[in-house]
Amino acid sequence: MQALQVRLATSDDWPRIWPIIQDVGTEQETFPYDPAMTEPEARGRFQTQSHGAQADPAQYRVA
Repeated sequence: MQALQVRLATSDDWPRIWPIIQDVGTEQETFPYDPAMTEPEARGRFQTQSHGAQADPAQYRVA
């Protein structure tokens, strides 16, 4: 089994992130996002500069 790799998302990841955000927003079952949120609005909200945020891979180790 391959180890899970946790990293910050990059702009290259956005095409795979947007469909997830769009589905969650449209379903309105988990998070109260505007179902009419456009892709540019979502990208501005979810893919902002990290301001130094770092993911700690040790927190996400899968045995």
